[in-house]
Amino acid sequence: MKDRARRILYGIVIMNLVVFANQDRHQWFPPCFTIQDGSFTSMVFSMFYHADEAHLIMNMFALLRYGSDVFINTSSSKWQSPKTIMSIYFLSGVSGSCGVLALSHLYQMQWDRRLQASRAAASCTHWLCGGPLGLNKLLG
Repeated sequence: MKDRARRILYGIVIMNLVVFANQDRHQWFPPCFTIQDGSFTSMVFSMFYHADEAHLIMNMFALLRYGSDVFINTSSSKWQSPKTIMSIYFLSGVSGSCGVLALSHLYQMQWDRRLQASRAAASCTHWLCGGPLGLNKLLG
């Protein structure tokens, strides 16, 4: 059972390496970092995309290091099943994409509020600026 779990982890690493080596060559891969549209396909593909070699190496090192502890060096056979390993990998990837999507919307809302506040602070409040023919109306 431990050999099957080890093969699954190595298979995930190999899939990541293959996608990384070919992500710029094939047009049928969606563009990198396209989880903004929120589609399930882009969330799944984002599990295999990596920005550069350092990102890939660190993620694969963490997967092998901690994945071995969780899935291989455990006394429970339930954690060593390929179905469990793949389910956790995909659920973690989709959950991470949902988290990034939620945080990006939160930061966009904060940015919009700050932008509105700075525009309001920069607008003229002098009596010449107000009124129907004031500078605020003329300048937009």
